[in-house]
Amino acid sequence: MAFTLGTWWVALPFIIKRLGGSEADVGNIFAAQMGCYALGCMIAGTLLGHFHPRRILLLGVPVMTLLASVMCFVLIWPPPGNFPLKSVGLLIILFGLTGIFMSFFWPFLMAWISTGHEGRDLNKRLGRFSVSFSIGGFLSPWLGGYLVEKSSLLPMVLAAATLALCFLAICLAGRYRQNNTMPTTSENNLLPDDINKTLLPTFRRIARIGLFFSCICFGIIRTQLGLLFKYELNFSETDFGMVITILSAANFVLFAAVGRWHFCNELDDGIINLGSFREFTQKIMYARDDN
Repeated sequence: MAFTLGTWWVALPFIIKRLGGSEADVGNIFAAQMGCYALGCMIAGTLLGHFHPRRILLLGVPVMTLLASVMCFVLIWPPPGNFPLKSVGLLIILFGLTGIFMSFFWPFLMAWISTGHEGRDLNKRLGRFSVSFSIGGFLSPWLGGYLVEKSSLLPMVLAAATLALCFLAICLAGRYRQNNTMPTTSENNLLPDDINKTLLPTFRRIARIGLFFSCICFGIIRTQLGLLFKYELNFSETDFGMVITILSAANFVLFAAVGRWHFCNELDDGIINLGSFREFTQKIMYARDDN
């Protein structure tokens, strides 16, 4: 999946421009995907806990593969002149639909990885997953940039093929089993009540605000950086792919380090002792400016 997304990220801005689309169309195609992804996550949230994650993955990934294949056919056989939508418009719609079914991948995959695991074990599992994801993101931008420089169709075929491999990997993965030793809801509440009532809502708001604005920055970079490299700075598509590869390499190093580092002060029989961290956050929350 990381390979597919990395290829799309690098290739689609150049493909849209070659089809006669504007810079706004480049933004629209990624906005369509992420907007539909947000809508799909609202739907997916109601399904979490009711179905095995593997079953939902086996639904979402094949549909994404089909949509990616249709995008290849749009490039091979553009719509006729009397068709109400041009190639750019069709690609925007198809890419938006991939966003809906992408929401049936990420939340359920993370649930599959993390259910029944806590503390160091969970941190290591997420670290290994992030390293795997960053390897795909490391290889695909360079290859996507090289292929899109040769042909608009080749990177789209590569994206469809890697989605098919993703589906195959899920089919071969072991069936989901509920961990019978997983703690109950009351036992799984690892934080003191006063922390839950006062600090956690604030931390959630901070996280949501940070996520929102980081996505704005990421969206601008993803949609317009390639056009800047190609049409303003006169670099090639391969050069842009190499830049994103360097970015992904930095991600790989970071995720590999984080996966080996457990940031809790203590982990004793599944109970997290916040220790000085709790005192530190309370001082921040309730500090008053004497001046």
